[in-house]
Amino acid sequence: MDRFEIVLNPGNERWNELIHLTNRDEGWMMAKEDYQSWIQGVGENNIKFYCAIDKETSKIAGTVILAIMESIEGSPRLATVGMFYVRPEFRKTGLGSYLFHEMMKGEENNNVGLNGVMAMTAKYSQRHGFSHYSYWKESIYVAKTGDVNTSNLDASNTVTIIDRHSLNWEDYLRFDVRILAGVRRDGYIKNYLNQTGAHNRFAVHPDGRIIGVCNIRECDSNDLVLGPFYAENVQIASALLKATIEAIPNITNFKQLLLVSPDTNSESIQLFNQLAGGKAEHWGNMMSQFTKEAITVPDKMVYSLTDYANNFV
Repeated sequence: MDRFEIVLNPGNERWNELIHLTNRDEGWMMAKEDYQSWIQGVGENNIKFYCAIDKETSKIAGTVILAIMESIEGSPRLATVGMFYVRPEFRKTGLGSYLFHEMMKGEENNNVGLNGVMAMTAKYSQRHGFSHYSYWKESIYVAKTGDVNTSNLDASNTVTIIDRHSLNWEDYLRFDVRILAGVRRDGYIKNYLNQTGAHNRFAVHPDGRIIGVCNIRECDSNDLVLGPFYAENVQIASALLKATIEAIPNITNFKQLLLVSPDTNSESIQLFNQLAGGKAEHWGNMMSQFTKEAITVPDKMVYSLTDYANNFV
């Protein structure tokens, strides 16, 4: 490891470098604003961005990020792993294992989750103890924005849709905690839904309860990513999806729209394919894994995960 300098929380410039590299090498879609949403949402002490710098080039050689959602008023504490990346020329050198072990120090007795590509799930389980799996896989679908047509959607006019400026955040956070099975990410999710490039709409029940959210964020790769996209039923989901997309000016200026859904939610996948006129492409699956216990979420209400980096739903 003499060739590398390990830096903890190196800042926005390295984050911007990382999201460019991971899009080029892995096809990951992230936004420049995502990192600050975490930092400001959970506090810098609860974000551990390990960055290996190649001393010969001063460029990123590898990274991994741990985000900690602390217990609030007795809620379950959860840490999540994301952005685990090693530049291709440094793979199979031990750098990735070194970074991962450094990141996991102090978390041995805590529940930690990650979203693993299928080729890595066994390694995460055998080497690092991520042996508790969700009963569903994350199914990844993509549609070209030129194929997206909201007139394909059946949108009920009985669903009340509002924007975030009309939202009661306490009501929304109660809904978020419900989806997350008690885990709380209050500060983070509020930042995330308000960050630059986030387009969102919310569904409200007549009694004031939040019954759905659809967020689409602009990513650095000129792509759009759906999430969080949660709804109590497909009629609400369809109305939210239509309203959110129609709030994005010039959607065809972006390349594609990505959805990451539990494969057990067939209505989500059907809805997305309907939006794309039957032209949505399946890009593969990921697995949600944990070290102590898998968190059981209402998968039929999850139409697309918040993101596939440091969010488990």
